[in-house]
Amino acid sequence: MSERETAKKVEQAAIEWLARRDGGDWNETTQREFDAWLAGDERRVGAVTRAEAAWDFMSRARALSGGRSVEEIQRIASLAARRRFFISTGVGVALAASVAMLALLLGGAERYGTELGEIRQVALTDGSRASLNSQSQLKASMRAEQRDVELEAGEAFFEVAKDAARPFIVKAGSVRVKAVGTAFSVRKREHGVDVLVTEGVVSTWIAGDEDKALRLAAGARAFVTEQNNTTVLEDAPTEIARALSWRVGEISLEGQTLANAAAEFNRYNPRRIVIDDPTLGARQLVGRFRVNEPEEFARAVVSTLDARMEVSPDTIRLVPRK
Repeated sequence: MSERETAKKVEQAAIEWLARRDGGDWNETTQREFDAWLAGDERRVGAVTRAEAAWDFMSRARALSGGRSVEEIQRIASLAARRRFFISTGVGVALAASVAMLALLLGGAERYGTELGEIRQVALTDGSRASLNSQSQLKASMRAEQRDVELEAGEAFFEVAKDAARPFIVKAGSVRVKAVGTAFSVRKREHGVDVLVTEGVVSTWIAGDEDKALRLAAGARAFVTEQNNTTVLEDAPTEIARALSWRVGEISLEGQTLANAAAEFNRYNPRRIVIDDPTLGARQLVGRFRVNEPEEFARAVVSTLDARMEVSPDTIRLVPRK
């Protein structure tokens, strides 16, 4: 038996002991058995401490959720808590799992965000994962019948936990994207929303027009405008992989213009790349660069596009070489 499997059994046994105690099946004999169990493995004391902390939150959840039984609470929260509670170490993680139970029961919203240049992965309370790009804001409300996520700004990549009974719906302005168990990204732009699908199938529509929903399979990329004008690229796995390279901290260029490349770098860095000359800005580039290395990118431009750069504390200005 692996160390991880053993730890899981210790955590499970701690929960079973507490359930037995709170259920009224407890006497002097039981207490002696419990004490002997505790003494048999040094990890068991910590497991009981974590279980008691989570059990306290679960009891509050029961009181706040119309008298649901502990079994019902566990069933509702199992997808969120199973991975993080039974095999975790540290009271903080157990508490986080219990808060997840409360959030699922009460339909409360959780907020996540990133600062300039920050790329962050978060675990949602339903077991899904979201990767947030620079300067992104996300609000998630996991209810019993539906999982609602609002992308208020920026871009996020979702790996959705399968739950056919609760569709996963992302709102970005008036655009909606629906999935059950799949992987896709949503980027909120000024005049519409980019949707890229890497796994499974999603449907997308404008609020109020769900009967006109468009289905997108893995490898498809769509740009959906607020006016419901949609541009779809059906077979674009290479293009999608390039667009999602930010997840590993890179910007991948395959024929993008210098102006577009500069705009991408400016998403991550306080020092802005400025290009005033439209002819230079229209030149195309190929290459991979780290998102936090605008000067390295600028040096590559200088060496390949017959340009020069003027550096100040706030800007990197690229101009044609005289």
